[in-house]
Amino acid sequence: MKQLSGRTAIVTGAGSGIGRATAKVLAREGVNVGLVGRTAETIDATADAITGAGGAALAAIADLRDVASVEEAVACVVERWGGVDLLINNAAVGPFRRLASMDMAAFDDVIATNLRGAFATILAVLPHMRSAGRGCIVNVASRAAEGGYPYLSAYSASKHGLLGLSEAIDYELQDEPIRCHTLIVGSVDTPFHVRAFHDGEAELGGLLLRGSVVAPSSHPTGMLDADDVAEVIAMLCALPDAVHVPRMVIHPSHDNGPADLFRVVRRGQDVLDAELAAGADT
Repeated sequence: MKQLSGRTAIVTGAGSGIGRATAKVLAREGVNVGLVGRTAETIDATADAITGAGGAALAAIADLRDVASVEEAVACVVERWGGVDLLINNAAVGPFRRLASMDMAAFDDVIATNLRGAFATILAVLPHMRSAGRGCIVNVASRAAEGGYPYLSAYSASKHGLLGLSEAIDYELQDEPIRCHTLIVGSVDTPFHVRAFHDGEAELGGLLLRGSVVAPSSHPTGMLDADDVAEVIAMLCALPDAVHVPRMVIHPSHDNGPADLFRVVRRGQDVLDAELAAGADT
């Protein structure tokens, strides 16, 4: 394992969850961390946490749907530290929506952030990695990259696309000292799930809440801790340059993926139907 101290990283979606945890772990290892995200308040909070612990961080506000914004953020990091050695493509959105409430604008918004934004960031950092003669890219995917999730059609499509993009880039760069990994993670305990409810279809969110809270399953669903995922990402960054790991998968215990989500919604619908029937009888 090589030392990461003195390297420079860009972490997207660094305002919370996996992104914030990863930025803090890399900073702990002596990495200069460029924090990319669209919300200044959360990105600044991550920067303050890192600098307060003695690390080096730069908040670079950017909207991954805007290529010019991405390029400007990368340029700010390069101006500050002279290059980019590590890229963690972590930012993602995924509102819960049934097909009936999903239109093209909503679909395109998810693809633009999760897939197109990741590609734009890779294109922006690649010349700097080639100039330095080294580089490591970690694209954070999801179990939705292995099988489509109900009510997350756009998110599933974006993560399938990210997996294919990541592995294609890794093959193309195999003769260069730049590696491109994909980390596929199961459910992680982060604010992503809250945003998925908040930004998604209200009626579907109600069914999910009824199905998971009012009628809980007898089979628990586990979640990974963001700090543990961050340690895995740091490990991938520290691998010897000659080692390629195109795909790594980590899941929590008791995680049945798409089937769990579908059953929760079905249970929620049963609870709602019972509530409506009880109301009709009174």
